[in-house]
Amino acid sequence: MAQINNSYFGDAGFLYVLQEYIMAKKKIYNNVRVVLAEKEKTNIWLAEKIGRDPMTVSRYCTNTSQPDLKTLFLIADALEVHVRDLIATNDFVLKKKGKE
Repeated sequence: MAQINNSYFGDAGFLYVLQEYIMAKKKIYNNVRVVLAEKEKTNIWLAEKIGRDPMTVSRYCTNTSQPDLKTLFLIADALEVHVRDLIATNDFVLKKKGKE
């Protein structure tokens, strides 16, 4: 990773730049956020349906954390979709990045 001069950015600026760098490199593993939007449901609704903390569901939606297989099936049941609809494929990732 490139050296960043902390005296220029300050601590808060450095953390912001680091966060942006990490987000740019982040991979998409699940489509929970997309399916929730299609079904017009919220993270809180899903959290209640599957018995998880809303913050945990938020992490699934942002791909910060990934649900285990059992949870993935619970999410699919709650949203009435096939579990494969929740898993990001290479096609989805390429479309998301505009590289069809």
